[in-house]
Amino acid sequence: MDAVRDPATGAIVCRVQLFNPTEAQLAASPGIQNLISPRSAPGTSKRTDPGALPVYSPIGLDNTVRDCVPHNVLGAGNMSQQALDYIHGDTKFGWGDVEQSFAELLLNGELHEGWGAGPISFAAGLTWRDQSFRDDAGPYDITTLVSGPRNDPALGIRGIPNGYATGFNMHQNSTLPIISGDAGVWESFMEVNLPIWDTTFGNQQQTLSADFAFRRSDYERSGKADSWKLGIDWQVLNDVRLRATKSRDAREATFSELFDAQGTNGQIQDPLYNGKAFEISVTRGGNPNLAPEEANTVTAGVVWSPSFSFLEGLQLSVDWYDVQVEGSVALLGAQRFVDECRNNNLSSLCDFITFNSNNEVSRVFDTYQNVAQARVRGVDYELAYHMEPDFFVSQTESFSIRALAGFVAERSNTPAGGTPQDVSGGLATPELTGVLTSTYSIGPVSLMMQGRFRDESLINTTWTEGVEVDKNTVPSYTFWSSVLSYNGETSSGATWRVGLNVQNVFDKRPGTVPGTASERFAAQSLTGDLYGRRYNLNLNYNF
Repeated sequence: MDAVRDPATGAIVCRVQLFNPTEAQLAASPGIQNLISPRSAPGTSKRTDPGALPVYSPIGLDNTVRDCVPHNVLGAGNMSQQALDYIHGDTKFGWGDVEQSFAELLLNGELHEGWGAGPISFAAGLTWRDQSFRDDAGPYDITTLVSGPRNDPALGIRGIPNGYATGFNMHQNSTLPIISGDAGVWESFMEVNLPIWDTTFGNQQQTLSADFAFRRSDYERSGKADSWKLGIDWQVLNDVRLRATKSRDAREATFSELFDAQGTNGQIQDPLYNGKAFEISVTRGGNPNLAPEEANTVTAGVVWSPSFSFLEGLQLSVDWYDVQVEGSVALLGAQRFVDECRNNNLSSLCDFITFNSNNEVSRVFDTYQNVAQARVRGVDYELAYHMEPDFFVSQTESFSIRALAGFVAERSNTPAGGTPQDVSGGLATPELTGVLTSTYSIGPVSLMMQGRFRDESLINTTWTEGVEVDKNTVPSYTFWSSVLSYNGETSSGATWRVGLNVQNVFDKRPGTVPGTASERFAAQSLTGDLYGRRYNLNLNYNF
């Protein structure tokens, strides 16, 4: 993009070609003298460490300078095919392999005949898992010998924004990771189902049962973690059932959360500079120092299945839940790191930020963190109804409808020493979502319609409308899909089914979410179906 006229010929050339630095000059560039390749041996941090591989160029190898083709970045269609070929460069590729060894011993049966309410049953077992994986990438010169581009005016290299200069390699926005890792665990577990009470009161059946489970997990990386669950199920009347659980839960971080990392660029607003926007580098992904998540979960619900003749086939349920996670594994986002560091001087997050000589943010390692606490609470609703209508005397018919809805009252993250941030009502966690599915069958033909709904959402839960942004909401969104199918059977007893699926029947466009000018597309549709109406024809044959 730094194109000038050659003073000798008058031709438009890449400015760096007027300097024509040699490979030796590139290797001696001051900006890369302390850099080592991501392929360096584990634990290395500087060039003098055993196993460290130095970076050899701030802008690339393999005739990067000689073959450079200038282009005009203003307007569309101004780039020549030669410039496109130069920018695309070599084909990148990646490969990976995953290995898992698994063994389990399981016992189950009845411990005791019980006390009249039913037998006491149990299950117990021992599990061992060992997993390892490796991801690698090429070509070698991009992934090993070159860093993100660095300025060196003495060699004619200039104009590279600070946010790009700290990337992994020349292809920062599509960096393929070079990672590997392993994890192993031994687990022992048991579960007991205990029928407590079973009686009849008039014509009403009443039962009470309890369920208890315990699991000990011994992780190779992070040590022991215990989890347990106690559940109660009480059939109060024929039509009403109550249920409740309390549990202590544990989850080990996944391979992706532990090891995977990708480099990209981003934009933050720095409170130290009165909210001024800066283009920065962002490393997002794995953190091998993560500990397991542990959570306390409480749920309680009621199920109503009316036995009245005119409501037969109806079932309603409401379940309340509250989950509080300690050491929750989560991505906080680059902006959150900057805000907590600048506003609250939170050293545990400041350590993940790189500053330049002017104390400006140049890079944020937005890796997964064990945040101090995460909490989610809300209510789930379900309505189900099934009947067999008689519209056509000579045909077998059925009709069913099922509605699921969820209300999220809170979804918050609190980093250690930081302030809670509730993202319920945001794009990723709308307060209200729902799915409605209805199916009607007559003989071999059936029609299913399904609607999906998400509530109006905030673009950013930390913004105040009229202050940071004029409009901070994306409208609610509903789209429908359908399946029309026909079932048949051959004379030999084989069965077949042909179905036509239509997704997004009414071609409903999702809400548009505005982005920043630094993104490739300044406006993105992220709140619904992105592809519009589409069709799928399928045939199943069983014999």
